[in-house]
Order: sequence, then C-alpha cells, then structure tokens
Amino acid sequence: MKRQRTKETRNDSREFPPSASSTDEKIVRLFEPDVIAAEEYHRIHRRRAPSAEQDLMAAVLEQGIADYRRYVFAQDKNSRKLFIDAETWISVDDHDRIFSFANCCDVLGIDPSYLRRGLALWQQGRAIEKCFPKAA
Repeated sequence: MKRQRTKETRNDSREFPPSASSTDEKIVRLFEPDVIAAEEYHRIHRRRAPSAEQDLMAAVLEQGIADYRRYVFAQDKNSRKLFIDAETWISVDDHDRIFSFANCCDVLGIDPSYLRRGLALWQQGRAIEKCFPKAA
C-alpha cells in the first residue's frame, strides 16, 4: 500500500509560511539591492551606438597615442615637441578639461592607468629593440 503524503506532513523548505506575503516583507523587498552582473551591464551598454561626443573623444585619444608612438624617438625639434606634448597629455591625471586623457578614457570605458602602463611597456620594448637590433 502506498503511503500518501499530505501538505501538512511534508516538510518542504520551498514552501513559505502564510506570513511570507505579508506587507512587512513586501516593504523589505523594495529596499533590497538590485544586482546586475557586470557582464550584463557591459553587454547592454556596448550595444548602444557611440555618440558623436564619444566618437570625437576616441579620435582625440587615438591621435594622442599615435603622436606618442610616432615621435617617441624623434630627434628634430618639431617632432620632439609633438612627443613631449603627447607624453604630457597622457601622463597628467586631469579631469578638469573635457578632452583630457583621463576624461577620454573614462568616457570610453578604458582604465587610464592600464593604458599608461601599456604605453610605457611598449616604449621600453622599442628602446631595447633600438639598442639591440635583432640580427637578420
């Protein structure tokens, strides 16, 4: 003979006591944090088309990095000035100017210190290559 289990005799932790839907619990749930996974946040925001301001900031950032890389070992006065300007722009942590390196990175979702470290490592690698060229 099969034994039938009734709701009263079953100890199911998934069931809530009658007071679970009380007004107090509903109010408490209103103030619980709404957690969104970082991946979901980035997935949502990357789908959006960049604004004209973001495009402009990306172009400014690209030009600054291009000048830094292009003129890193420049010898003539004008090219050396372009490098120093780019290096200064990249190294200053300025948030007061709209098109500062830090602001461009922030708007584009780039960690400025990470990008600075990458450029410094790139420059060190280029300096080593310049001093010790590989034998062909």
